[in-house]
Amino acid sequence: MAWGGLQDTTTFKKLPLIEQRRILNIISTELTGTDIGGNVKQQNGKKAGC
Repeated sequence: MAWGGLQDTTTFKKLPLIEQRRILNIISTELTGTDIGGNVKQQNGKKAGC
């Protein structure tokens, strides 16, 4: 989740697109239970309650 607020940074944008997509999928899955394509995925972390 360390990348959670860094998607708009130069460092993130310099990553290969496949790595950006992997990170965005993890963030989306942990926040919503679905990946960026809308597919239901199992969350790994505990629900934050926010």
